[in-house]
Amino acid sequence: MEDTEHESSSSRTKYQVRGKEIRVSYPGLQILDHGEAVYFSVLIKRFPETKQFRVDLSGVLSLPGGFFGALLDTVESGRRVLLLNATPEVKALIGYRRFVTRGVVHL
Repeated sequence: MEDTEHESSSSRTKYQVRGKEIRVSYPGLQILDHGEAVYFSVLIKRFPETKQFRVDLSGVLSLPGGFFGALLDTVESGRRVLLLNATPEVKALIGYRRFVTRGVVHL
């Protein structure tokens, strides 16, 4: 898989494909809505050979429950998820705490 960078026109998600890793970010967003959770699920299915997702949560204050469901689906399919730069508000979310206890690495 070649390295590419994309910005979704259907959501406010940016992602880069680097080998077998995808880097996802949400520049300028404080609150992710259901659309971003759905789009993350689309990325998971669109790139089945991807082994790792790096999700940059810089500046994000709130996540929909569906986002954690998509993350859990990713992990259960044998892929690794790294949650990067989570704000204290995101770390306080019940979904985040439950997700991290299931073996997801966060930095």
